[in-house]
Amino acid sequence: DLLNIDDQTADIYTKFITADENGRLNEMPKIELMKPGFTRFNLSYFASDEEVDYILNAIEFIANDGWKFLSLYTYDIKTAVWRPRTVPSGNHFYQYHSLQMITYQHGMMEENTGKQQMELFNSNIPQLVTNLSSSDDPIEEAKSMANNIPKYVYENVDFRTDTPLNVPDEYRDFVWFVTPKDIIRRIVIDYEQNQDTYLKPEPFRPKMDD
Repeated sequence: DLLNIDDQTADIYTKFITADENGRLNEMPKIELMKPGFTRFNLSYFASDEEVDYILNAIEFIANDGWKFLSLYTYDIKTAVWRPRTVPSGNHFYQYHSLQMITYQHGMMEENTGKQQMELFNSNIPQLVTNLSSSDDPIEEAKSMANNIPKYVYENVDFRTDTPLNVPDEYRDFVWFVTPKDIIRRIVIDYEQNQDTYLKPEPFRPKMDD
């Protein structure tokens, strides 16, 4: 009822989540990313006007520019784990989102971090930088990052290795979200169009007196 999904539609999403990974080709594939979700937002009654305004400004920024940051991430369709593109896919990053990381071997709940250290960043991919030398305001830093994303994506991001969703054609209408590939294509097209505009040569240049 909360998401306004009827039983028939809910049954289809359930099949995406519970499908057999080793099923036949004509069966529905297991795609954890198809799981519907929502965000609940609450404001504390004792928050100050300044705090409320700051939170609302952050939400407005996410609503307007948050989609750009999706281009900086990729996903695993089986586990529904998202990771930054700067994190190598082979470093078992997914383990940090799994119940397999919990053990009761010594009679109490502990993290089973394993012996292998996780490499946080891929040195082959440059980091996205901001134009701010130092800022204590996360929103201003995020705005600076958002402004730099188009150029960064155009020069550094390659989505050709992203795992396709492989949703059967008959269920395409049930994809309720955009993928990083969709966002990257839009960013690249917009960047190229704007670049052509900005780099258009001047028809003439007046002489400047010394």
